[in-house]
Amino acid sequence: MKKWILPAAFIFFLCSATAGFSHSLWITADNYRPAVGQRVTVEIGWGHGFAKKEAMRKGVFKRIYAVSPDGKRLALDRIDDAHYSFVPRAPGCYAVGAEINPGFMTKTTRGRQMRSKKGLDNALDCMRFDIRAKAVIRAGAPGKALKSSVAHPLEI
Repeated sequence: MKKWILPAAFIFFLCSATAGFSHSLWITADNYRPAVGQRVTVEIGWGHGFAKKEAMRKGVFKRIYAVSPDGKRLALDRIDDAHYSFVPRAPGCYAVGAEINPGFMTKTTRGRQMRSKKGLDNALDCMRFDIRAKAVIRAGAPGKALKSSVAHPLEI
């Protein structure tokens, strides 16, 4: 009789598991291994799947920048809302970082609101978000590794 408990529990947990979905900020480059002096164009994507091209609402995107192999921050040239470019001037690894404005999302009895739960009498759940992304681009032959990161609070 007890032989069925473990398989039944396994089947129950397997059937009750769901895929986790979240919004993600993506950075993709047209060339991850350019020659020194060759322009690199990066694209900002937003969505549930890799490099999904959902449009970000105006005012959500905060900034995008690159860090050179010697640790200096470089400004990127804006092409449009989703595309930016830069030219690596020295061999080595460049890190491109992007951020959206952090904030709160509160689930209420009347739907979701993009604000904190303070002052809301019908808040069910509230979360703070701080979404960032990074891409690493190696220019030229293997050269200098990065001296510094893009300085995100959590970075691999």
